Amino acid sequence: MLEDDYAESAFRIGAVRITVDRGRHQALRRLKGQAMTTANVLTDTLDDLSEFLGADDQEMIEKILSDLAQIELPSRYADVIKSARKARNFYAGLLSNISKREGFERTS
Repeated sequence: MLEDDYAESAFRIGAVRITVDRGRHQALRRLKGQAMTTANVLTDTLDDLSEFLGADDQEMIEKILSDLAQIELPSRYADVIKSARKARNFYAGLLSNISKREGFERTS
């Protein structure tokens, strides 16, 4: 979205069609596939992380769920990007807190 300068374009599912050439269309499909793979890895990681969560983490989890619930369907592509980054930051914060507590080593 940022690479193709769509940030200020309206984000309306089914109402706005962004046209690109065939090569870019294929590249965007590959990117979508990578995003779906990342989403699957994220959910698997969260599932694995749940083994380390306890009652002490409930307040933090409830805050994340509450903050995620407040994200509304964006009106511009820039807002889609901001929402995705916000969700990713929630995940990173949770992972960082658990990592510090459990003494996990950083691998990347």
